[in-house]
Amino acid sequence: VSADISLQLGRLYFARGQNEHAVTALEKMNFQNSSTTRYLLCSLLGEVYAATGRNDKAINILQEAIRYNPHDAQSLSILGYLYGVEGQGDDIALSFCTQAVNIDDLSWGNWYRLAKIRFRMADYDGAQAAVKESLLKNRKAVDAIFLAGKISMKQGKKKQAKKMFQRGLRIYPD
Repeated sequence: VSADISLQLGRLYFARGQNEHAVTALEKMNFQNSSTTRYLLCSLLGEVYAATGRNDKAINILQEAIRYNPHDAQSLSILGYLYGVEGQGDDIALSFCTQAVNIDDLSWGNWYRLAKIRFRMADYDGAQAAVKESLLKNRKAVDAIFLAGKISMKQGKKKQAKKMFQRGLRIYPD
């Protein structure tokens, strides 16, 4: 199977939430491809690894993706978030996530990951501002809605938190 088809197949599996199939398709790709194909593979595979909890693998391959393209906002954002989660430095996590939103401020996911890092660092005002931007980009992002509720709880705004949690449950009752 050609590299382009494998890459597209991996992307389709990932979009459908079939992450293990995405990993299988992407890992089978021939790594002797052009640098453009390798970059696309690294970026997508890093995202899939992160989604499946394979954080060490995700970090390694996202670092490679950034070597190919230092302006890949999504890879920077995911890598920054993973650095924070894995305890590899809140400062670098915050720096990468901030850099990502400076490159691409239209992505709700970049703002969401920035909000998560700020929340981890107990910067609730910064987290609130970032999650607000995230929700302006995607009003139905349930993860961002629940994070907004958690931030409001930490800030002592129980009514606002309850409102956010109820909003999230209306969108995603499960």
